[in-house]
Amino acid sequence: MLDQMQNPSKVQKIIQSFVMTPVVVLLGLLLSAAVIMVMGRMTSTEGKYVQIFSSYIHAGFIDKILGGVVRLIMIFTSKTSLGTTTSLALFFPKLEALSLKFIILSQFDFFQLWMFWVLGYALSSIFKITFKKALFISYGFWVLKSLLNIGIGLLSLSFMG
Repeated sequence: MLDQMQNPSKVQKIIQSFVMTPVVVLLGLLLSAAVIMVMGRMTSTEGKYVQIFSSYIHAGFIDKILGGVVRLIMIFTSKTSLGTTTSLALFFPKLEALSLKFIILSQFDFFQLWMFWVLGYALSSIFKITFKKALFISYGFWVLKSLLNIGIGLLSLSFMG
C-alpha cells in the first residue's frame, strides 16, 4: 500500500490529475461559497447562493491569475519554486518553508487579501449591506480559512516528524 502511494502507476496519476483534483477544487469552492452565504445571512436576507459562488470565483482570479503571474516571475528569477510566496513570509527568506512560522505568515498573502477586499465589495452589493459589514464577512471568512490552513499545516508537520 505504501509502495503504491510512493510510486503511483500511470493510471493512478491520470485519475488523480484529471478526476480527483478537479472534484476536490470544485467541492472547496462550493463549500466556501456556502460558508460565506451562512455568514452573510447573519446580516441580510438578500442575495442568492449562485451570486456568492460567482463572486467568489471571479474575485479569486486576482489571486490565481495576477498572483500566479507574479509568483511565476519570482520562480523564474530565483530558479526555485520552494518557498516562493507573495505573503509576509517573503520578508523572511531564512524561514524554512515547512516551519510553523512560515505556515502562519503565508496566510497573509497580498493577492488573497486584495481578493477578499474585492469579494467584500461584491458581497455588499449582493447582500445589500454596507461595505464595512461586507468586509467583516469577507475577512471573517479569510480568518476561518486561514485557521483551517494553519491547522492542516500543523497536522502535516506532525506527520512529517
